[in-house]
Amino acid sequence: MDSENTEKQDGCTETVILESEKDCALFLKKGQLSETPPVPAEELPMTRGASTRRFTGLFRKALWIPVGLGALSGVFWAMTCLQDFDWDIGHIASGSLWFTLAMLCWILGFAGTAALMIPARRVRQYRFPETGLGETFTGFLAAALFGVHALRQVMTAFTTAPSSAAAINTAALSKLAAGCLFLAALYFLCVGLGRRGILMTVLSMGGAVSMMLVLFRDYFQFDLPLNSPVRNLSMLAYAALLLFFLAETRVHVDLWYTGVPFTVLANVSVFLLTGAYGLAEVILAIAGYTQFSMMEGAAFLGTAGLAFFRLKKLPLLIGDHLPPPPTEDEVKKAAKKKQK
Repeated sequence: MDSENTEKQDGCTETVILESEKDCALFLKKGQLSETPPVPAEELPMTRGASTRRFTGLFRKALWIPVGLGALSGVFWAMTCLQDFDWDIGHIASGSLWFTLAMLCWILGFAGTAALMIPARRVRQYRFPETGLGETFTGFLAAALFGVHALRQVMTAFTTAPSSAAAINTAALSKLAAGCLFLAALYFLCVGLGRRGILMTVLSMGGAVSMMLVLFRDYFQFDLPLNSPVRNLSMLAYAALLLFFLAETRVHVDLWYTGVPFTVLANVSVFLLTGAYGLAEVILAIAGYTQFSMMEGAAFLGTAGLAFFRLKKLPLLIGDHLPPPPTEDEVKKAAKKKQK
């Protein structure tokens, strides 16, 4: 039998939760219009039925697996660079056990995430991420570290002359990418402050743009061979951050179209790629490898911490799936079909 429960949040807003023993997830057939009321998702009650309970029970147990795999892969990658890497040619020694273990952790992590996306399809996010102590701390930490990292990148971009041997002059791109990293730092600062609204939408989009610029900048830098694992993993770490900012932007733009599977993939990618590379970078910087930046690695770890707390709070923000309301264009097309 269904029951209704009302909870108070922030002392003024109400969250209505409909508890149900049955599976209340609804999916549209081809050409069918949704009957969901055209109101913001955060104003609808969350129906926590069988779908939500199954997913949240599995999710809470499985969340620590990618975190552990990310930490292990970071350590294994650091050991690969310390023991089995030929820095003269920029490649890993053939048959490296450490690199095999790191790859195994990454494969298991993403395979498990893919399996988790199957039940995630039956739930929908109805509420904005809440800012608790964990989000506040990691948000401020990531903001400070990314701010310092961006400042160092700007100083390097404006004081280093371009290499005469480079086929392409990337000085302007390097300066633009370094400057835009401050947008990511500002976004993390606002996360720590618990801000919402249009400002967060703009800053999250700015963070995504900054990651894209860094990826373009690194692609055209030839300090390492194009197919060097160090170069490729660094770019994957920033690509995971790009996914993170895109997921954050989607939440701020419209919760109705925020897919829980994409949210899970984006944040888990930060554990497995950004956090792992950041941990390895910190270890290697401490070991005296000057080509790795401890500040960048620490900033990556701070972001991985924020992604962890984002996912830890996710079960409190979701309910059984309801299709989003039809758009005006869909309604007009349906009306025309009926007239014919």
